[in-house]
Amino acid sequence: MKVSFSAEKPANQDVTYYEAEAATYEEARDAARAKVPEGHQPLAIRVGLC
Repeated sequence: MKVSFSAEKPANQDVTYYEAEAATYEEARDAARAKVPEGHQPLAIRVGLC
């Protein structure tokens, strides 16, 4: 399972994507979310099967 988070940096509205892969959706979601820097606003989650 592959999950991608998009997150926006409020200061300049730059959007960055953070991806992670794991055996389950929950593990991949948590791993991708953990990569989002503090102060960035998560925008969306994309899920893909690997």
